[in-house]
Amino acid sequence: TQPFDAAIKNNSLAINDSETLAVAAISSESAIRIYNLPNQQLIAKLTGYVTPRNIEFAADGKSFYISDSSLGIVRQVASTDFKTIREIAIGQGAFGFAIHDNRMFVNNEAANTVSVVDLRTGKLKLTINGFNEPRQGIKVGPSGRYVYVTNFKGDDVRVIDSESWKIVKTLNGVPGVRAISISPDESKLYGASSTSNSLRVISIKNNQILNSITT
Repeated sequence: TQPFDAAIKNNSLAINDSETLAVAAISSESAIRIYNLPNQQLIAKLTGYVTPRNIEFAADGKSFYISDSSLGIVRQVASTDFKTIREIAIGQGAFGFAIHDNRMFVNNEAANTVSVVDLRTGKLKLTINGFNEPRQGIKVGPSGRYVYVTNFKGDDVRVIDSESWKIVKTLNGVPGVRAISISPDESKLYGASSTSNSLRVISIKNNQILNSITT
């Protein structure tokens, strides 16, 4: 398979809760590297990827998920023997994703959508439109109701209400946004701006820039 969007480059790292395993990737290399953290050793390399984009451990730590935008899938891999458990078809452009309870939210930077997957069945539940190259960053807020999506080409973050499945808010002020985090009380969004080389702190309630930290 030829790289679908090789001009877009990013890396990803996930560490399990017990801090025994680290899984790392860079989208320009097909191999996924797995490290034993206590021993500080590379213990495995996973092949069969083209442009790996994002990695996240399952809540129980027994597996982890890897997205590949060229293959158009999210692959679930066992944390013990590193064998593939299943593949979830999203479509070329599958990029960042977030997991909450039994649902996975997947950015598709090519289709300009967010896919909602039922992890119990591995099936696509619905597709949400209204984005412009959503890439790496996507987070479910602590309340579990709102999903925050990096809208890279729009230089903003769009907020999905998981009850209506509609975009209910747009947070501006993070040009070239690539990664985000939400405060525990869901009052602030922290956004990494690749255009301005800064970390922006945004009030979620009134969409005001509270701080800009040079990076």
